[in-house]
Amino acid sequence: MGRGNFVNYVYYQASGEFFEILNKRNFAYCVIKGAPLSYLAYGDFEYRLSCDIDLLTDRKNLSFIEKVLLQCSFQPAKSETDFEKNRRNRMLMLTKSHQIFPFVKKVKGIYVRIDLNFDILWGESDENIDVSAFIEDRLMMNIYGHNIYTLSSCKMLICLCLHNYKDINSLYLLQKENPINSERFADIYNLILHTGDDFVADELKKICERFCIKQYIYYMLYYTYKIYNDKKLLKLVIALEDEQGKEILDYYGLHKSERKRWRIPFEERLNHKKIGELLLDDYTEENIEKLKINQELFE
Repeated sequence: MGRGNFVNYVYYQASGEFFEILNKRNFAYCVIKGAPLSYLAYGDFEYRLSCDIDLLTDRKNLSFIEKVLLQCSFQPAKSETDFEKNRRNRMLMLTKSHQIFPFVKKVKGIYVRIDLNFDILWGESDENIDVSAFIEDRLMMNIYGHNIYTLSSCKMLICLCLHNYKDINSLYLLQKENPINSERFADIYNLILHTGDDFVADELKKICERFCIKQYIYYMLYYTYKIYNDKKLLKLVIALEDEQGKEILDYYGLHKSERKRWRIPFEERLNHKKIGELLLDDYTEENIEKLKINQELFE
């Protein structure tokens, strides 16, 4: 077993007790991206190397899940000795992000990390997603001998597109290593291809309209089609055609108040080595202050 395969295996062996407790309580959660995505997109749990396990649940469930994680020997990845700073950081994550700080456990020299997501959108979003409704039709999947809940290919595509949209439009991440890279679009393309004829454009459109997220899915499918020029992608792009989605194609920034027009075309920003340097002059003082807060929380 190679290093990458071993890491994925350890993640789920180390988390087995945690998932068993959630399942016995019939607790509403789903694992998104990671190993389930690898299987759905490539037919192999080990094709993609995971750096964490992403859990999606309703915000109201967070306290219970944190207690179970502590019970299973996981610890908060970031914890300050200063109580007030801890409290402030948690409030920032709950109000300005889509997740709280991850939990970790060291096993066989590997830090097993579980991310706790309570939204499929981002902290800056004006839209409110009913996460319980989004995951109500979750599916069981067995990974390395452990039963976990995950999503259908259609909803996994939605989560993947939203996650990638968030990353490639984040003012903070654009100042780090370029998040606009080929791998993000390859995962979207292969998930659609591997799903075969079961992937129905009407189903995708219906879900996107129900949760008011069509513009973001259109955005990601549009640029995936620009790379691969595949008829199957074109069918989805046409089905999800959206005026709001078209309006944001040439902009970056997660909230309309911070959106800025790109100075270079998509072909140049894809895999650009110094994308942050091109953008920094466009950042306002408010944008810079936001970067500092993100650095304090995530670095």
